[in-house]
Amino acid sequence: MPQNSKSDTNEGANTSQNVSMQAHQLKGKPFALYSSIPYYFLLIFYVMAFVCISYYKNPYWVIAFAFLGVPVADFFSHDWLNPTQEQFKELENSIWFKIPLITLTIIDTVFVFWLVSYLSENSFPAVFYPGAIYIGGAISGSNFLIAHELFHKKGKFNQIMGSLTMAKNLYMHFYIEHNFGHHKNVATPVDPASSRYGESLFQYLPRTVIGSYKSAWNIECRRLTRLRGYKTPWVPQNKMIWFTINKFVFPLGVWLKFGFKGLVVYLLIVVVSIITLETINYIEHYALERKQIGPNEYERVTIMHSWNAPQRFSNYLLFKLQRHSDHHENSYKAYQVLSSKDESPMLPHGYTLCLILANFPKVWFRMMDRSLAAHREKRELTQEERKQSDYESWMIFSLLAVIFSVLCVINIYSN
Repeated sequence: MPQNSKSDTNEGANTSQNVSMQAHQLKGKPFALYSSIPYYFLLIFYVMAFVCISYYKNPYWVIAFAFLGVPVADFFSHDWLNPTQEQFKELENSIWFKIPLITLTIIDTVFVFWLVSYLSENSFPAVFYPGAIYIGGAISGSNFLIAHELFHKKGKFNQIMGSLTMAKNLYMHFYIEHNFGHHKNVATPVDPASSRYGESLFQYLPRTVIGSYKSAWNIECRRLTRLRGYKTPWVPQNKMIWFTINKFVFPLGVWLKFGFKGLVVYLLIVVVSIITLETINYIEHYALERKQIGPNEYERVTIMHSWNAPQRFSNYLLFKLQRHSDHHENSYKAYQVLSSKDESPMLPHGYTLCLILANFPKVWFRMMDRSLAAHREKRELTQEERKQSDYESWMIFSLLAVIFSVLCVINIYSN
């Protein structure tokens, strides 16, 4: 799988040589910066999912394409290109990069409820349902990142669209906790969305899901009582009251429309989407810590407190979320102008592959221990360390390839 060097894998150059060679910037209007077409990459998954589920009756092809095909594509292409100041000014407010956000938000809503309808109104072999539900939830979980991009932007329309997008995923409180909690408390023990050293994904998930909801409540209560002057937070202006009501009203509407089977399918899709989102959160800040400089006070957030990755296709799929250090330093920056930072800690693989590896704690810990040590010592991974990380990743990758192949065959013969 992808090596832990920032070098292009075909050239084998080291990080500093690769960065120096490209100088992070190109003058003019390079396609990689100025075209919004690559950010419709997620649309391919919606189309593939629709075709494979409704026509071929085999959702495992889409899962294989996402978790096997994308990491392979990432292996051959890295993106280090940063916009110049002139390019930044041209790109920052370009309408062409806003269109994919709105388009995919609408498509995601249509797709999720088409899938709920399709699975609830038809009967399929047992092996079909887990694949269809999983890919529906995983794609919808990726769409969380579009909502994230929207509600980070200035303007009521963007923030309303971003938070409403999460209504169907029953996770609207994420808007409050992420904006006003996570960005303030990232990489500290009080942040439920920052994973800790030695904490497995399966330990992290219940802690962050419960902790994020509690954090959102506390943030909203402080806003109303301390900033707005209300004597009690139990007022109609409390967003968390409405966000919590949504967790019951939306499923009720699904039950009335699609029946009990539709409700079960819907809730399973929601669970998978939330797990996908929180697994990405787990990866983004794993074991990175800010120094405590006083009681309840920590050093400021810098580009050293987020894991980055340069893999090109995962960057397109996740709207450059892999340039996460710049996002935390400049949260209102549009995704198309985020920059790659040399000093930031680099993951040994792209986020897409890390989504898989995080489910194997022993492999994940060994891989990240090596990367953490290199980051703290301000050095590149050694060739031996890279080989160890790549060997373990290839083993997991090969195992999944076998599993997906078996599931595809079973699904084919079940129809």
